Amino acid sequence: MVSLRNGANFSVPGAGKTTVALAAHLLTKDEDTRLLIIAPKNAFGAWDEVITDCMDPTATDEWKIVRLAGGYESIRDALRNPPMRMMISYDQLTRVRDLISRFLATYPAHVILDVSS
Repeated sequence: MVSLRNGANFSVPGAGKTTVALAAHLLTKDEDTRLLIIAPKNAFGAWDEVITDCMDPTATDEWKIVRLAGGYESIRDALRNPPMRMMISYDQLTRVRDLISRFLATYPAHVILDVSS
C-alpha cells in the first residue's frame, strides 16, 4: 500500500485495517502532511485504541486525534490552524463539505475513509 498513490484495505473485523492505515500514513507522510480520518462515530474508539497501542506512550498527546465536531463554526475555527491529525464523522462532514474541501485544497493530507459499521 505504501508504494501506491491511493489504496484500499478491506477485510474482516479485527484484521488490523486501522493499524495498517495508520502505518501507511506514518511511512509515507512528510513533515507537514496532515491526517484526516472520515469515519462513523462508532469507529472513533478504534482509532484511539490504535494510537494507544502503536505509538510511543510518552508521545500520545502528540498523536492525539482531534475530533472535528460541534457544528460549522466550531469546525471552521479548528481548521483555521488545522491540527496534524483529525477525525470527522460522515454525518458532520455533510454539513461542512466546503470547509473540508478548502482544507484539502490548502494542506497536504492523507484522507482515510473508514467505513466500519
